Amino acid sequence: MKQFFLTRHYPNLYMKQLMVSDNCCRAVDLGTIRFSQAYKIQHEALLSVRDGTLENTLFFCRHYDVITIGRSGSISSVLKDAAYLRDKKIELVFTDRGGDVTYHGASQLVAYPVFDLRNGVRDIHLFLRRLEEAVIGMLAFYGVLGVRKPGMTGVWVDDAKICSIGVAFKQWISYHGVSVNIGPDLEAFSYINPCGMKNIRMVSLSNILGRDVDITQAKSVLASEFAKIFNLVLIK
Repeated sequence: MKQFFLTRHYPNLYMKQLMVSDNCCRAVDLGTIRFSQAYKIQHEALLSVRDGTLENTLFFCRHYDVITIGRSGSISSVLKDAAYLRDKKIELVFTDRGGDVTYHGASQLVAYPVFDLRNGVRDIHLFLRRLEEAVIGMLAFYGVLGVRKPGMTGVWVDDAKICSIGVAFKQWISYHGVSVNIGPDLEAFSYINPCGMKNIRMVSLSNILGRDVDITQAKSVLASEFAKIFNLVLIK
């Protein structure tokens, strides 16, 4: 049962155990998908990575509109009531990632690394910094300077946040991940205090460049940056 969705929709993901390598990373595009479904897929993959039947896997997707509240979050950071969100067709989900409140929608590129850290450096803070570095590298491809802010997780451009990060681990295998604002539609961020902080300004790559950005290209660039930062061989 744990592999039902993956084996049905992605049968080529599963390989004989002897073919699975610690230094490989398989990139999988889930398309546009509900947050809850992506969560189930990550858990299926996590169990398979743990058992040695699946490589490190980097899932990409875009989500239907959803506001998620992480382990350190509070409903008080959601500024609109349930009826308003229903009218806007925005789901509200409590989840087990680290962090506070964020929004996901079709204008974002989301990356979920299900990576096995058991034989590597078991350092959550280093893992977060590497996620940031991958996004900073992707932005550099477009000529955009992404930066960190001391004491905060994520990536900023000047004083505006472009990337949110929230992760979790089970037996030192990661799940959840990063979301990068690509398209121009950021209205739903005004319905929350992003990351639980008031008056935070969000920005997108399209806003910065003043043009549309091909999300397929952005995905390819980000996948390559992940492989480089984590020293993995990318399998597509």
